[in-house]
Amino acid sequence: MSSDLTQQDLDPIANVTGRPLVIAAGAAVTVFALVLTIAHGNEIRSMPAAVLGVLLVAAAGAVAVGSTSGRRAPFTVERLWLVIVLAVAAAIAEYLSTIGANRYLSDDYGAAVIGVLLLALAPYATWRALAAAGGVATVVLSILVVGAAPYTWSAAPLPILVLAGATIALGLGAAAAVYSWTAVATLLSTQRAANRRLLRSGDPADEFDRAGHPSAVSVLRGEVLPFLARVMTSDRITVADADRARELVEALRSAVRAGAEATWLDELATELRLGRDVDVIVDDEASEAQRLRDDQRVLVTGLMMWLSEHGIASAHVLVRRDDPEVPGRGRIVVAARTGLLEPDVARLEWFAPLGRAAGITVDRVEVGENVRVELGYGID
Repeated sequence: MSSDLTQQDLDPIANVTGRPLVIAAGAAVTVFALVLTIAHGNEIRSMPAAVLGVLLVAAAGAVAVGSTSGRRAPFTVERLWLVIVLAVAAAIAEYLSTIGANRYLSDDYGAAVIGVLLLALAPYATWRALAAAGGVATVVLSILVVGAAPYTWSAAPLPILVLAGATIALGLGAAAAVYSWTAVATLLSTQRAANRRLLRSGDPADEFDRAGHPSAVSVLRGEVLPFLARVMTSDRITVADADRARELVEALRSAVRAGAEATWLDELATELRLGRDVDVIVDDEASEAQRLRDDQRVLVTGLMMWLSEHGIASAHVLVRRDDPEVPGRGRIVVAARTGLLEPDVARLEWFAPLGRAAGITVDRVEVGENVRVELGYGID
């Protein structure tokens, strides 16, 4: 799993649902810092530093709220570090405001402010960035505890004081990193499972268009979706990925164009392929099959159905408007390969009189290892 992904990357709705928590956290840490500053007012030795500390907490909360706005999406790692730097600066200002008189570490707000902001920003940052920010903040807080330890009224050993002073930031930072990692892992697993179900659940009829070419649905299912799933979980987009994306766009465009240009004869070919396992290829570049009248279409359909029931395994149907031998007429050539059985040419006699009534003539019939039927039709 990529360490560069966030919950916001995989689930943009998280940007909306998570923001109220950020707003609440920004307001809460500001009020918390103000209340604790007032509570240990008798320890304050530098009022400007104390005021600056509260203002820096308010600034950290404001940056967190502003940075997660939908208008400024996506949230970047630089914004995370700006929030944490401001919060750490607030902790330093608080330390300076009570230096030499800080009797109780429990009423210092720095660690709690940092931890709460990290947890609120977990949906917007990678787990690595959250862990790094929490680690750096913990180191700074530990240094501040060491500096304040000689003046506290606690008899606890220094390591215990350091652990107590940094536990909140360390614990909430670790919780934020775990949440980010878990959210991304869960979303990736869900998306991959959905992609696999989509790739397996398609109707076979969707795999090809009416002309027997790969359909837009099959291109999406077989190529585009797997490509997107791979790119979405990769660390970066390569030049090869960009080239492949262009190829898929062209393939999808071609599939859509082929589907739009398909004719009733293409539909018949697809029905024979899916319903009777006869592979039929239609060669009708100018869509001349559309010019045939309804009665002519019925007869051609009947012929193809009859051939599919009497032994052919595959067929190639060629449709041309201009007959090179008889000007003003069109020609349909059915070239088929027989399977286990060979069609009985005598049985085709039914077609000739019906064809003449509809303006179709049977110009040539050959039956053997291969079957060839040439039909001529008049162009209105």
